[in-house]
Amino acid sequence: MISLFDLACVEAPLRDGRLILTPNQRLADALRTAVAARDHCAGAKALRTPQVQSLQQWFLGRWRVLRWGGAEVALSRRLLSEGEEHALWLAAIRADSEELGSGLLHPEHAARSAQQAEDLLCQWQLQPDHPALIPEFANSADSTAFLRWRNGFAKRCRAQSLHSRTALPQLLLEAFEDGRLPRQEPIALVGFIELSPLHRQLLEAAAPLTEISPAPCVQSVPPRLVICDDAQEELRCAARWARAALAADSNHRVALVVPDLAQRRTEVRRLLLEVLEPAALLDGSDGRAQPFNISAGSALLREPLIRQGLAWLRLLAYGLPVAELRRLLYAPALELGLKTSATTALAEQLVRWLGSALGTVELHRLTAIDERAYSTFCERLQVAQRLAPSQRARASTWVRTWRDQLRVCRWPAITMDSREYQLLRRWDELLDELASGAEIYGELAAAEALSLLMQAAERCQFQPRGGTARLQVLGLLEA
Repeated sequence: MISLFDLACVEAPLRDGRLILTPNQRLADALRTAVAARDHCAGAKALRTPQVQSLQQWFLGRWRVLRWGGAEVALSRRLLSEGEEHALWLAAIRADSEELGSGLLHPEHAARSAQQAEDLLCQWQLQPDHPALIPEFANSADSTAFLRWRNGFAKRCRAQSLHSRTALPQLLLEAFEDGRLPRQEPIALVGFIELSPLHRQLLEAAAPLTEISPAPCVQSVPPRLVICDDAQEELRCAARWARAALAADSNHRVALVVPDLAQRRTEVRRLLLEVLEPAALLDGSDGRAQPFNISAGSALLREPLIRQGLAWLRLLAYGLPVAELRRLLYAPALELGLKTSATTALAEQLVRWLGSALGTVELHRLTAIDERAYSTFCERLQVAQRLAPSQRARASTWVRTWRDQLRVCRWPAITMDSREYQLLRRWDELLDELASGAEIYGELAAAEALSLLMQAAERCQFQPRGGTARLQVLGLLEA
């Protein structure tokens, strides 16, 4: 277990058992890991769990307290999930485009931007329909479009008795002010650069506050400047330095700090693997051979285990391009009964049966299977296809179907480690979230339902709890 924090500045709230709030989940996890590492090194027989939460976790926890207490505001309307809120914004934008007879090239991007704009307006307690602000919003076509989308979103929430997640801090503030939520013990804030007016007002109404700044950090070391041609070469240079440091002493633990880690996560992982574990980049690798831990989360859709499961569902729904089909047939997380032997004729039969229009050369490259394996694969494919609804169905029905179809191919057919268990738990949470939004999504065709699932997996961030790798790749918050 690796401690990367000097915990001296949070020692008082830790000792007193006070609640510590952080701006995001990454910092909360890193702080808990540091406390556990310190206690472990001190020889503690039992590791205590400090009260550390992200601000968003605390919001949701207070909302649950309101529901358990029978507050009318929490019982009369349901709180939207992130995916449901995105779907409602998207529906409002598409309805507006149809009404005006115009179409947006990227309504998904517009929905995300609208959500972010609404969140900023709420946090900074700005109302665009205030008489003083109307002229500013009326001077731009984009601003007037946003106001129409905002009204459409609000109407949909009212019609379906739903609370927007962006409105949650304001609802909690009102509950603290009128006594429906009791005032709490003192809270320590760690790592916040700036609190928005609404968040500050809410936290001050909830409890006495102690702001701790700067965030915990490692002891400084003499800096060394290395000049590189570009950002990629800088990462390669850092990876070579880390490799040498790890090789020099088997007890060494090394941290690489990447300021824009969240935006560059995929690039950082690829470049580190090029230097540290090139075999992990080969086609067919299961993605496990990674001698480092990256603190920043990644989209669920980018995880190899999830991609393999989704490829199977896409094959069942509408087929796959030949390159993806080739990878799918031998995916380690799927038991499809295929072997690398036998004849091209059977491969041709397989691809023809799947309905893919491919040339003879591509068929020859695709795969070669024996007759028994072919029979097993076809049987599993037919069983999985028969599970699908014959017509449009609700999201909850599609979720049950996908789970059954994945069980047919034994997904995930691998021996899982801790990270993969966490990944599957996040996947199940995503499916449950989609199923709970059946009323919002309406009835969907197979391709529509799968598109919804893939969009949700693209938005859904997976951030496993910090691993014990000797090389830790950190953002500025953790460092």
